Amino acid sequence: MRTLTRIAAAMAVFAAAPLAHAAALAPADSNSSCFASINWNAWSAIEDGDALLLRVGLHDFYRVGLTAGTHARKSGGEFLVNEARGSGWICSHLYLDLAISDRVGFRRPLIATSLHRLTPDEVAAIPKEDLP
Repeated sequence: MRTLTRIAAAMAVFAAAPLAHAAALAPADSNSSCFASINWNAWSAIEDGDALLLRVGLHDFYRVGLTAGTHARKSGGEFLVNEARGSGWICSHLYLDLAISDRVGFRRPLIATSLHRLTPDEVAAIPKEDLP
């Protein structure tokens, strides 16, 4: 009987582990700089292509710094792709595995060096044509 109790306890611990892991990966509060990748709606290239702007949800914008000399451009037939690995939450530039891909399948990798949630004042300072 003791063995059965130990097995049941071990199963309960293993069953709870994924829930604890998911809770640890989610942002702590709504003011966090994390966002769910499924809420990422649009993007644009700024600063001569050495940074990207991401629109997340309706009102949030994030600036992604790229390695100097990247010269990323948004043009017809090209898409920004993020290879998701693990959690669906993006909390730092290390969570981004970006590439610009065309319709043929050619990919040009982009290396993110920073991720910053923009304040409303920072968003207001960006020209409307540069917003995603």
